Amino acid sequence: MNTFVFLGPSLPLSKAQAKLEAEYLPPVAMGDLFTLVESSAKPGDRIAMIDGFFEARPAVWHKEILHAIDRGVRVYGASSMGALRAAETHQFGMIGVGRIFESFRDGTLTDDDEVAVAHAEAEAGYRSLSDAMASLRFGLAEVVNDGAVEASLAEHLVRELKDLPYAQRSWATSLDLARSAGASDSTLEVIRNKAREPDAKARDAMALLDLLAAEQTSAEGTFKSDFTFQTTTFWTGLTGSMAMRVEEARNGIETSGDAAETADLAAFVRAGADYRDELLDRALLDRLSAEWSASHAPDVKERKAAVARIAKRNNLSSGSELSDWRKAQGLQNDAAWREAVDRECGRYWLRSQFMADLDRFIVARTKVDGSYARIASSREMARERIKASAIAKPSLQDFGLTPADLQQWYQQRFGPMLPDPTTHAQALGFETLGEFIERLLECFLAAEPDCETAPTPGARSPVPMENQL
Repeated sequence: MNTFVFLGPSLPLSKAQAKLEAEYLPPVAMGDLFTLVESSAKPGDRIAMIDGFFEARPAVWHKEILHAIDRGVRVYGASSMGALRAAETHQFGMIGVGRIFESFRDGTLTDDDEVAVAHAEAEAGYRSLSDAMASLRFGLAEVVNDGAVEASLAEHLVRELKDLPYAQRSWATSLDLARSAGASDSTLEVIRNKAREPDAKARDAMALLDLLAAEQTSAEGTFKSDFTFQTTTFWTGLTGSMAMRVEEARNGIETSGDAAETADLAAFVRAGADYRDELLDRALLDRLSAEWSASHAPDVKERKAAVARIAKRNNLSSGSELSDWRKAQGLQNDAAWREAVDRECGRYWLRSQFMADLDRFIVARTKVDGSYARIASSREMARERIKASAIAKPSLQDFGLTPADLQQWYQQRFGPMLPDPTTHAQALGFETLGEFIERLLECFLAAEPDCETAPTPGARSPVPMENQL
């Protein structure tokens, strides 16, 4: 029987290790529990959730807990994120421990921010930089019950602390508030002494570890859940997007490369790197499309088109240029490159699925981005040129163009029409290739207002793709 514990700021790792022999993992986030169950945890094993991410990374899903229980893994929770999730899923078999869990389960506590704290990074052991509201609330209640602090003062402190952002809540702040409220020196000393004691989160975490240590000798074995696990669209999206991560975990490979480097570089981008907002928007789209397109398996044609789009965006005109670019971007590993290509496929596929419903969002985006007037003016200019030709329904030839000329012009701007022009047009929301060509002629006339002849030959050929998949 193996035991896995997701631990962060609630309890120092050294104290936890002294209490219970287990595999200790960083605070849990979305996908971590699923990956653990699919790669390492087996029926009869135990997973304890104490701490979890909720702001910098998406929080662990309730469905991941149900999935683990359905697989015969016992799941426990206490103290922080574990207490929250246990209160929400205890009726399905998650085992909650401690006062904080009981308070959420019974409705005494209802706000997630009661257990939220600011904390240091992994290198500093996720050390707490603030105190949880639940710990402050319970600590003040204890000194009131002991008769050492007036109830009215404690209630005042709780109200003031609750109004603060969670990162500003602490025993030090409590002392400042008490001092401002005119508390006596003896009362301040009581609060100082309470601050030196293990808080509610630490006590609950230790209680859970005590329980797990005691159960190790009982050898309870496997168990079966008493509910039927239901697969949903969102669950299919999560599991599909985590497939490579699970495979890497099974093979003992660091997920998505160096996790510390990934977090460090992402923090640099989020703080204020060049093109930050554009990168964040695109990352969000990738994140959403990874879920929604997880059930779609791209074929060879789609992957070739994806490679061509990536090459076009980065002005790569040969297979060797693409190979060098992959190396420079940290994509030389075939698995990482395939993941990037499949992500491109997923985003493009998802866009095609929603294309019919994007019109109002497209126009709204042009207005927010400040391009509405320019685009609308370009469209009207093109239509004036068509109107000036005095031809009711002009053809490409009427403007000195052939289909090949227009296709070449288009591919210079957007890359090849893969897998073929008709399919490409349909993916952009046009029912027929003819409708696409008609609109494309308007775009050409708007972009080339003085051009009455075909585009100058010499467009770059698509990158050879057969060796890049």
